[in-house]
Amino acid sequence: MLRLSKNSMPNWRPTDYLDRKGNPAIHVAGNHGYVSKFDEKNREIERTWLDTDGKPVELNDKIARWSSEYDQRGREISRRFFDASLKPALGTGGFHRKACTFDDAGNETSRSFFDPEDKAVGIEFGMHRWVAKYDAHNNMLEKAFFDTDLKPIAHPEGNHRFVNAFDAAGHLIAVSYFGIRGEPVLWNGEYHKYVTQYDGDFDTSESWFGVSGEPINNVNGFHKMETVYDDMGRRELLTFSGPEGKEAAKLGFRTMKIGYHPDLFTVATKTYADSAGKVVDVQHFDENGKPAQ
Repeated sequence: MLRLSKNSMPNWRPTDYLDRKGNPAIHVAGNHGYVSKFDEKNREIERTWLDTDGKPVELNDKIARWSSEYDQRGREISRRFFDASLKPALGTGGFHRKACTFDDAGNETSRSFFDPEDKAVGIEFGMHRWVAKYDAHNNMLEKAFFDTDLKPIAHPEGNHRFVNAFDAAGHLIAVSYFGIRGEPVLWNGEYHKYVTQYDGDFDTSESWFGVSGEPINNVNGFHKMETVYDDMGRRELLTFSGPEGKEAAKLGFRTMKIGYHPDLFTVATKTYADSAGKVVDVQHFDENGKPAQ
């Protein structure tokens, strides 16, 4: 078992796992412990996972060591991975090195992936790099994906790029999705744009739109949901409508009124009514939130 002294090697710090009897134990990830190396600014620049004999051991992700590089502002701009032989490795993530860039505010603006020869490699859906932009308040405005030739690539959910919009309070009020040619596309085959309105810190409505900006139903069968809150900030009344502003046919009700157990946030009842105000169903729940008999 490796035992390193902080006094003899001040830039190294060992960590070992022991069982209740003080005997060496194995972490669920597959290692007994690890040893970390730090630079002169006390930044961790290397970590090696060890077995009970103090030898490098691969975790569940097939990685036994990583090493990092930082820029002058202390931001991690590169991380490399190694196997139990301390040779460059891909691991289960499919890359040996990731490289990151940041803006002046410290927001990560890009992340790229490389193989042991430092050549561009595609991970997951063939993505080699993602690029992001932020506003003056550090809100992410958009994110886009690229292949190893730095050409636009589509995410499995159908979009190459998504664009966010925020209100003055920093609430996310809209998300839109676009394809590799910049055209509006559907997210996961469902909708192109999702819009939320707020009253203070409470979201009062949510709605969904198609690629031409037309109102559409979401997968749950409604285009818009409007929310009213009680004095305790609990959702009290939900009103659902279809693209024409009328009752959503798939739901079979127009409103859902929520009742709560006294002084609790646990739902006690859900009362469903149609457009005429006629109750079509009532559900009851106990104080644990389970359906009451």
